Amino acid sequence: PVAPSVAAVAMGNVGSNGAANIDPDSLPDDCAILRVWFKSATNLSNALGGDLDGLADPYVLLYVTANMATMPPRGHFPTLLPHPDRFLTKEHDELGDQRQTTSVKKDTLDPDWTPPEMFTFVIPHDWDLTKVSLICELMDFDRVGADDSLGNSVLPLREIGYNEDQVQQTLPILHPKTNTDTQGTSSLVVDLVSKTRAFATEQHVLIEYQRWQARGWGSKRPGHFLPTDRVNRWGTLDGSFTDQEFTTVEAHACEIRENHVVEKDWHFINPVGCHDGWEYATFFGTKVWSAHRGIRCCRRRFWRRTTIDQAALDEMEADAGPPTAAADGGGAAEAREEALGSLGKMLLASNLTS
Repeated sequence: PVAPSVAAVAMGNVGSNGAANIDPDSLPDDCAILRVWFKSATNLSNALGGDLDGLADPYVLLYVTANMATMPPRGHFPTLLPHPDRFLTKEHDELGDQRQTTSVKKDTLDPDWTPPEMFTFVIPHDWDLTKVSLICELMDFDRVGADDSLGNSVLPLREIGYNEDQVQQTLPILHPKTNTDTQGTSSLVVDLVSKTRAFATEQHVLIEYQRWQARGWGSKRPGHFLPTDRVNRWGTLDGSFTDQEFTTVEAHACEIRENHVVEKDWHFINPVGCHDGWEYATFFGTKVWSAHRGIRCCRRRFWRRTTIDQAALDEMEADAGPPTAAADGGGAAEAREEALGSLGKMLLASNLTS
């Protein structure tokens, strides 16, 4: 695995390399920040690496490239991807080597990183975003000899809106030599934001749990949860604290920093394929969750709140100019209600204690 440079800022849950903290003032004001939350990969090919038992010890090498020609449609690459040593132009050597890696998952062809591991990349203002791509190279860790490549997932940055909401992406994994589809996929969440927004915001995430009983889904204890369940209705992202009351967990793990205000209030995250944000599993301690219920009797969903530095918010609003008449007529409240979703609004209206 490759150690990250000081320019490869990681904010949040990071892999085995840890994260190097830098002073945002050392970065150009006009640069953009690409943030990546890598979640999982599926159906890796053991023919490209793997151990004698047919499994692998996968991790992900992530880097950005500005040297690719105009990108063809996703999944159709007539030439090999560039070597990661050539991803930076000479004009941006001061950014250093931005390659980063996730932690290693043992003995699996379907690795899952829960919670997702987060990585941050600096994108210079003069890079042509039609030619910049995020490369996620799936690797098989070997204690002896070189690590084997299990394939690449490529995300052209032209497919990401600037300063917009995070987007979940499911990308095909391409063969490392032929660029043909291996039938594997990578799942990640990305956004591309300004330097001001990247370093001014902070996200709080909590998990809601429910279990199915004859009376339906719920979180009562006793009533829904079993005595052996090690969760309550609400829990922290790392699983270190749970409680039946939302406000208790919020106070424990989600204190709003000084000079920060709420930019986007609590709302559940709704990944592609999930209904009202729910993921399902056979038991709470598993690392394998699915958007489809089947016969699974446990479920969870993630709730998120974003806070922002008040001074940075004032600066962004000043740059944006005065609000339009449409935006001034309750647009903010309408946007917040839409983000919360029907069930989210109902839960918050009942003070999250139902």
